[in-house]
Amino acid sequence: MPPPDLSKIFVITQFNSASLNRHVSMTYTFDAFRDGFVTVLAAEQTLDTNDWLQGTADAVRKNLRHIRPSNPSDVLILSGDHIYWMDYRGMIALHRRSRADITIATYPVTLADANRYGILQVNDEGRIVEFKEKPESPADIRGWELSGRSLSLCGLQP
Repeated sequence: MPPPDLSKIFVITQFNSASLNRHVSMTYTFDAFRDGFVTVLAAEQTLDTNDWLQGTADAVRKNLRHIRPSNPSDVLILSGDHIYWMDYRGMIALHRRSRADITIATYPVTLADANRYGILQVNDEGRIVEFKEKPESPADIRGWELSGRSLSLCGLQP
């Protein structure tokens, strides 16, 4: 299996994107011998829609017309802070080895912070069995704690 190819990158931005755009342009440069690119896709109003992006899933859906022509074998969807701090090659390799339809990176959050995140409930094999977007009450996710961490839950960045 070839190593993960991180050479065709679309960055979808909506607001406060100057720092992210600067980081991307300074970090991801490709030589003339690779078929790589970084394309920043700013939020846009089109003939199809005149509203702004309504979250990550909406951003991906509205930008598929730009993404599909590159014929990607995998699509990695990240929040802005993840672009700055994580190396995703290991996760992509695991995703390909397991032949998963989707792989999601999460991190532990406390019950007190759970209402700021999308929260996942996973089974013993690590498969997602339920999801709650920014649960309003701790009762909404009671019993979802990770084993060995009484107050840790799987949180997705908003």
